Amino acid sequence: MNFHLEYPKIKDGSEIEAKSLETIETECLSIQRFKEFDIDSREIIKRLIHATTSFDQIIHNIQFINNPIPKIKELLKNSATIIVDTNMIKSGMSDLYTKKYNNNIVCHVNDQDIHEESKKLGVTRTYLAVKKALERHENDPVILACGNAPTFIYSAIETLVQINKDINSFALLAFPVGFVNVVESKDYAIKYLSHFNSSGIVLKGRYGASTMIVSCLHAIYKLI
Repeated sequence: MNFHLEYPKIKDGSEIEAKSLETIETECLSIQRFKEFDIDSREIIKRLIHATTSFDQIIHNIQFINNPIPKIKELLKNSATIIVDTNMIKSGMSDLYTKKYNNNIVCHVNDQDIHEESKKLGVTRTYLAVKKALERHENDPVILACGNAPTFIYSAIETLVQINKDINSFALLAFPVGFVNVVESKDYAIKYLSHFNSSGIVLKGRYGASTMIVSCLHAIYKLI
């Protein structure tokens, strides 16, 4: 039939990953802003690029607010609950890490009461879901991780202020993607984190993804 089968040049998974990261490192070093980040921040950036192949969007827009990496590492080691905006994030997280550090991942968007109340109030399920999660874990260490819905950020900040949560007991990852409320929500997150001297990682602009949250958290686990 005159069709020739082709095969990958590299077949071993670990070799593919190593080669990919080597390529990313080389290309990153040609971008001046990348050189301005510390070693741990570079590792997170490389992992985000590995998941997306996007260099400029990540390197030029990522913001590390108030030394977040040591804070997130500390929270993870202290069995922090990870509150997320999508079940996709929950599904993507490796049990290898979450079970080792006893990090429960919480997402209430599909709860029946959240469905009903969101219709009644005319707000997104995400808006109510993060409020429910934060109120339930008011006294626990938490990591707030948003990769899709910017209303998560607005509700999270509102609830954090209402419950007067200790700034040392949480961190925020803000990577929502889209066209409505997205850019503004990220700017708001930076404003909040800066004002209260709280820790977080924010990817400015429209770009983002739930998969990037997974990659970011896995990268931080690897740094522990």
